[in-house]
Formats: sequence, structure tokens, C-alpha cells
Amino acid sequence: GELTKVAAAFERTGRVDDAVNLYGQAGSKEQMAEALARACRFEAAAAVYRSLNNLPAEVESLRACVAATPEA
Repeated sequence: GELTKVAAAFERTGRVDDAVNLYGQAGSKEQMAEALARACRFEAAAAVYRSLNNLPAEVESLRACVAATPEA
């Protein structure tokens, strides 16, 4: 719908928080998780995927998080 179109526009312009909020209002949790992952917010994306019971996507997000984390 219109909310998801506006959310996608926000995401394209770097307003990820606004995009995520609109995806949530539209009930588009999958798109919300994808936006979070594209913004390198892998842990938040994994949490959304977990709420959707999407284990493969959750694992991929967590793997990306580990890969993006510099070693101490």
C-alpha cells in the first residue's frame, strides 16, 4: 500500500528509522527486517525474523552480524 511505498522512499534516502516505523505500521515485518539488514542493523533484523519464525533469515542476519563485527 501507500505506507510501504513511502517507507521504501524513506529507505532510499537513508531515513531507515522512518522507513522501519512505516513498515511496522503497515504490518510489513518482512520488509522491516530487510530494511534493517540493508542498513547493517543485523541484530535488529534477526529479532524481527525471529518474531516471524523465519529461522533461516534469522541465522543469516546473525552470521552477517558476526562477520561485520571486528575481532577484539
